[in-house]
Amino acid sequence: MPVLRLLNVARAINDALAIEFQRIGLTEARFSLVMIINRLEWEAGTASPSQLAEQAGIGRAAITQMLDALESTGWIKRSPSKQDRRKLSVKLTPKAKRTLDRFLPAHYERVSKVLEELSPADKREITRLLAAIESGLG
Repeated sequence: MPVLRLLNVARAINDALAIEFQRIGLTEARFSLVMIINRLEWEAGTASPSQLAEQAGIGRAAITQMLDALESTGWIKRSPSKQDRRKLSVKLTPKAKRTLDRFLPAHYERVSKVLEELSPADKREITRLLAAIESGLG
């Protein structure tokens, strides 16, 4: 029954996160992509669709669909790259940055509360156990 309990906890976490992301108009997958874009912008000033596909671990067709959805809802802006006009540059819009600035502090606080009751030793142990479970997935 430990597997069933693990699945129930995972489902509860996913459901709670889905509600949070829905409040700002995103799905979990789109939130993850927005965070990748945010990091790449911070590191390099911009992101390309091919970089995003690689970092997100999904195909270019799927990235195009996700970028289309993010652009239609005002989260990103695509424009020709200044270095190579055949390539696209992807950036978060000012609206997206403001939304993240308001959303992320409370989000990080809620996520950290999930593990709040665990001691440092418990946190190390759960990290070790999750890594073992993950490696068992292949």
